[in-house]
Amino acid sequence: MTASSLPPPYVQYHIRSGFLRVTGTSGDDFNAFSAQPVLVRRFAGVVLMHDWWGLEASTRLLADQLAEAGFVVIAPDLFDGKTANTPAEAQALMQHMDERHAYARLTDALDVLRKTHNTARRYAVVGVGLGGGFAFKVAAQGLNVHAALGRWGRAGLGRVRRG
Repeated sequence: MTASSLPPPYVQYHIRSGFLRVTGTSGDDFNAFSAQPVLVRRFAGVVLMHDWWGLEASTRLLADQLAEAGFVVIAPDLFDGKTANTPAEAQALMQHMDERHAYARLTDALDVLRKTHNTARRYAVVGVGLGGGFAFKVAAQGLNVHAALGRWGRAGLGRVRRG
């Protein structure tokens, strides 16, 4: 069976998606990609943390796919619109990132889900690569989420405080 002969992926919900501007608690304005089902109903919320490549097409596609499955998704842009095309560029973006500032964007995105979206009051953080490290950190710190999933992240992202 070739890829072209596979059936199209199943879509549970029609969605709307696009960029939005978030004003963080520290006054930091940043862009985020948002995707959510069009149906007026309560859905679980997901903060999607991108990889070291930046908030590029594959992350936006994943946000759309999660929304099609029935989640309200916000993916904060940790690199202010910059994306990488090579591993060297990605490494440079990651090295210039302030980890505390990026983590604040995660918590601000979570606040947006809690305050302004019609969510079911159940939240998760999902991270890929670099974003996976943030998901691990959320899980270790006990931030008030119901699930944290990291894919290819490194658990040694900053110091973790328990309690």
